[in-house]
Amino acid sequence: MNKLCILGAGVGGLSLAEQMMKEGDWEITLIDEREYTFSRKEIFPLLVGEKREVTYLKDLAKQKGIEFINAKVEKINFNKRKISFKQAKSINFSNLVICCGLKSKDLSIKGSWRKGFLSLSHLDPLLVRKFLKISYDIIVYVSTFLGVKLAFYLSLLKKNIKVVADNLSFLGRYKERVEEFLQRQGIDVYSGTRIEEVIGNSTVKATKVSLPKVFSSQLVFMDSGFIPCHDFLGENLAKEGFLTNYEGVYLLGDVINKDVGNQHFFFFNEEEVVVQSKVLARFINNQQPISYTKRVYEEEEINGRIERFLEEWKVKLK
Repeated sequence: MNKLCILGAGVGGLSLAEQMMKEGDWEITLIDEREYTFSRKEIFPLLVGEKREVTYLKDLAKQKGIEFINAKVEKINFNKRKISFKQAKSINFSNLVICCGLKSKDLSIKGSWRKGFLSLSHLDPLLVRKFLKISYDIIVYVSTFLGVKLAFYLSLLKKNIKVVADNLSFLGRYKERVEEFLQRQGIDVYSGTRIEEVIGNSTVKATKVSLPKVFSSQLVFMDSGFIPCHDFLGENLAKEGFLTNYEGVYLLGDVINKDVGNQHFFFFNEEEVVVQSKVLARFINNQQPISYTKRVYEEEEINGRIERFLEEWKVKLK
C-alpha cells in the first residue's frame, strides 16, 4: 500500500485525502496542530456563537480509516524524509503534500505579544468567543475584506468596537457603503490610521494609534493581510506549481499562491483549492501531466460577492 502524509487539515488537505482514497489504495496520515477544522467561511459566525459545522479531526480520521497526528511540526528534513514535532515522536514519510495555507503579515507592532492581540491566521473561534464574553472594548484593524466581515459579525454582540485602517480604498465603490453600515451599527471607523502599540501588562489594556489617540481595549483583532505559510519550506523547495525539487513532495493551496500578499478578497480560495486537490490527486495516482491554470476572477465577479454579502446583512439586521 502506498503511503502519503498530508500536512494541513483545512479544506485542501481534507479534499485531497478524500480524492486520494477514491482514486487509489493509500495509507494516509493527516497532520495538524488543531484538534478541529471548519470551512474558513464559517470562522466569524463561529466566533460570535452561531451554530456552524465543526469537524473534529480525531473523529473524522477514525471514521475514514486514516491516521491523525495532532501536533505542531517543528522541522522537516526533506533529504532524510523525516518530520519532527514539538511534542510528538518524529515520523518518516514516503510522499508528502504540504498545504499549510496562509499566515498573517507581521507588522511588527510593539506589544503584540500580549494576550488579547489576535492575528486572523491563528484565530481559534471556539476559544476566542469565551474571551469575547468578558470583553467590551474591541479594536479591529482592517486591511482586507476579511477584517470588514469580522467587524460586521462583531457588531451583533453590542460591544464597543472601533475599526482602524490604514487605507480602505481596496473597497472601491463600496467604501462609503461599508463605512456607513458600520457607523449605523455604532462602530467608529478610523481610516488613514495605524496601530502603533498595544499597551498592558500580560494582557491587552489599551491600543495606541497614529492619530495620536489611545483607546481602551481588551481585544485587538489584527487583519494585516496574508502571505503563504513557508515556515517549513527551504528556499530551494518549490519548483513549479504543485511540484518541488524533491520527488514525492508536493505543495497545495494558498501556500503556492504567489499573489496572495496583494489580495484583499478571499471569496474564491476554498473553491480553488478543491479544484487543485482533484488535479493533484490524479497526478499522484496516475502520474498524468498536471493540467491546471489558476483562474483569474474578474472585478465584476468580486463585486457580485460583495453586493451579495451586503444584501444578506441588510436582511440579517432587520
